[in-house]
Amino acid sequence: MSNLFKQGIHHQDLWLWDAWSVRRNDAINLFALSVPRVSDGGHLIHPEERNEYQFTIIRFESLDRGISWSEISRHRHPDVDCTYQSANIWSGSVADLNGSLVEAFTGIKKDSAERPFVQSIYLSDLD
Repeated sequence: MSNLFKQGIHHQDLWLWDAWSVRRNDAINLFALSVPRVSDGGHLIHPEERNEYQFTIIRFESLDRGISWSEISRHRHPDVDCTYQSANIWSGSVADLNGSLVEAFTGIKKDSAERPFVQSIYLSDLD
């Protein structure tokens, strides 16, 4: 990723919300839910329509106390082959636990038409 943002993050390609962060050494790591501003079919996605699309968690890093931010990666996304996040990702958090970055996040799977949003909370080591 090569996007650099100054004086806040205003992403030209993505809608961002539900941000969480952790400071580690001289870096602030910020994670946020996102959806594209334009669908694969070319339809403009309005912020109020975001729940109609799958979310991705984007990771940013600041080395100057939040004055500027670098986009590091599209960190986590739904995976149809993964039983706990096959439908979507909903929110999360991250912590520095004894020198390791640990992520907690909510994975969504669809069980049936009657149960379209089965939520599970997971922990993952980011290091």
